[in-house]
Amino acid sequence: MSKENSTASGMVYNKITLAFPKENEVLFLKKYYTDSIIQFRIAFVFVTLLYSAFGFLDLRLVPEYANTFLAIRFYFVVPLLIVVLILSFTPIFHKVWQTLMLVSFVVAGTGIGVMTMLLPENYFYYAGMMLVFSAGYFFIKLRFFKATIAGWTTLLIFNLGSILYSDTTGLILLSFNFFFISANLIGMFAAYYIEYYARRDFYQKQELDSQKDTVDQININLEKIVAERTKELVRAKDEAEESRSKTEALLNAIPDLMFIQDIDGVYLDYHAPKSMMLYAPPEVFLGKNMKEVLPPEIVSEFKKVFDNAIRTRNLQKYEYSLIMPAGLEYYEGRVISLDEKRVLSIIRDITARKLAEEYSILKNAELQKINAEKDKFFSIISHDLLSPFNGFLGLTQLMVDELPDLDMDEVQKIAVSLKNSATNLFRLLENLLQWARMNQGLIPFNPEIYQIVPIVEESITMLMEPARNKGIKLVNNIAPEVVVFADKDILYSVFRNLISNAIKFTPKGGSVEISARYTSDKKLEISIKDSGIGMNSTMIENLFRPDVQTNRKGTEGEPSTGLGLLLCKEFIKKLGGKIWVTSEEDKGSVFSFTLNYTKYFNLQF
Repeated sequence: MSKENSTASGMVYNKITLAFPKENEVLFLKKYYTDSIIQFRIAFVFVTLLYSAFGFLDLRLVPEYANTFLAIRFYFVVPLLIVVLILSFTPIFHKVWQTLMLVSFVVAGTGIGVMTMLLPENYFYYAGMMLVFSAGYFFIKLRFFKATIAGWTTLLIFNLGSILYSDTTGLILLSFNFFFISANLIGMFAAYYIEYYARRDFYQKQELDSQKDTVDQININLEKIVAERTKELVRAKDEAEESRSKTEALLNAIPDLMFIQDIDGVYLDYHAPKSMMLYAPPEVFLGKNMKEVLPPEIVSEFKKVFDNAIRTRNLQKYEYSLIMPAGLEYYEGRVISLDEKRVLSIIRDITARKLAEEYSILKNAELQKINAEKDKFFSIISHDLLSPFNGFLGLTQLMVDELPDLDMDEVQKIAVSLKNSATNLFRLLENLLQWARMNQGLIPFNPEIYQIVPIVEESITMLMEPARNKGIKLVNNIAPEVVVFADKDILYSVFRNLISNAIKFTPKGGSVEISARYTSDKKLEISIKDSGIGMNSTMIENLFRPDVQTNRKGTEGEPSTGLGLLLCKEFIKKLGGKIWVTSEEDKGSVFSFTLNYTKYFNLQF
């Protein structure tokens, strides 16, 4: 089976390697290299300096291994990094740069891995390995597929070395692998979607450029055609005295409306091709002033154009729109003076061109929305994903430094903190994955009629522990007979995010209530009310916008990204409802959303 997949927007790519088909891939790789080379060099200089600088720690922390570690750094890794950096200024570098970065990733990681093998109980070099993974996946512009190969190869080398050539205990090796594998997986997902969004931006730009070129070419062709037809009309006027029949034949060959009017705007004659409809029948407008036929706002603009044509004796252009039987249509008028008392108007239907321009504007707006979503995604990756790992590092460092002096209660507290950090990280990753799958159109949608109470109760059960820790009472006021027409998995995600947010921003001893009611427009309105810290009007206004940072910490310092609410908004929209919030500072918040409670909409109350 082919691994190529088409997105809803038409982009075709390989789901594993993210590669485009043939020519598009060559163009993308060329642009990717051009866009990445400066960042790559800066990152490589920084990585090289950092890798060298850590030699000072070798001398201070492990003097008994200093010679070995300095040899690894300055005989193998640093020279390789310098050579690759120098090669980046050569003409052939663009052909091999990804392979050289892969090798550099593996060599640098293996070097840190050897140091970690020799000193398995020293967590400083474990932190160094995490920095190598961060650099390899995020900063040196190594593409997803090769970054993944490099990351897992490094991890495999480390494990084989630890098992075969080191006396690393199973518990320590398991601890290392927990963090290394987590970092590797996070790096993989981040690198995948960073490259995916880069490719999607490239594809969208190609599409917009193509559409712009098409519109430009249409305009050029229109200019040429109009210029040619104008010449034909002038020539036909000169020949009209000699042959009326020739003039009529020529006019019949032109697919534009033409009107001859006097300087006051009275219609004297006209030509209308069969393909174009008149705004009014000839018997209505011939001999009449245009004020009696056309809308006042159009007449005012026409009069200015007519006066300019007679005064300057030059061709005048203008655009206008009219409501026709088929709907709103756009026209381009060209006016030229025939003599001091008459003007000739040539009217062309440009509705197709206007629609193409509006389509291009719409695509630009979609691209701006995509960029806002991408910026939100990158912000979460660059900031919020690092916070849980900083917690992990701090707790593990505390265990390294003070474990012999800790009693069981203190160890238990550290274990609880590790578990809470892991839980927060899992929920953030879950939201990130749902966000990415939603943007790719990969989330299935299978709405059915369900009783809503079991869904709410299961969501409450999943969040009972954080509520219990804060002494928050969770109350379900929804009647058992209430049903909803929705996708169960999507609805679970909405309830988990909204109830989790209510718990997060409610102080200890507060309450969260879930209720539902039927509305007059045949909808089911569900509300999650908390007794929390509430929000001001500015926060409420920006709450569901992907281009504005609205995240803040919970009442007990719980992390928040704002991504969950964006997911809820998109999911509720997908379910055919809407979501909103009412809140005041220090008076709690009420998040409400509507759903259909039947797949038929003629239910009587």
